[in-house]
Amino acid sequence: MFVQTITAPKQLSSWLKWEVNPEFTREVGVLLAGSGSTRSVKAGELIAKNSGGKIVAWDPDAEDGTEDVIGIAVADAEAAASVDGSILYLARGAALIFAPELVWPSGVTSPNKAAATAALAALNVISRNG
Repeated sequence: MFVQTITAPKQLSSWLKWEVNPEFTREVGVLLAGSGSTRSVKAGELIAKNSGGKIVAWDPDAEDGTEDVIGIAVADAEAAASVDGSILYLARGAALIFAPELVWPSGVTSPNKAAATAALAALNVISRNG
């Protein structure tokens, strides 16, 4: 018997369970241009701002501001090499998310996750694990 496994991309509803009003909770930002290749951010991925105020993927090990979570990408976004892009993100609550379905960077630790969910809670984005 042939069995085919398909991995579907994460849907918004897999991690965003409730938000008060998308007109209030979401923002459009500038995604930093790729450096030599396309920069990609996936829906459900935590984001940060670099020193120039442009959005990049959250890096818990950084020490340049990109270790500070500012929100969660609502949709996939790309910026071509040397060309800034646009990104829609959940910037504030009231919102309820399901943390296990977020796109976490590889190698993220439990303390990193705890710090990120605390940063989201400060934005009134409340995380649940079950």
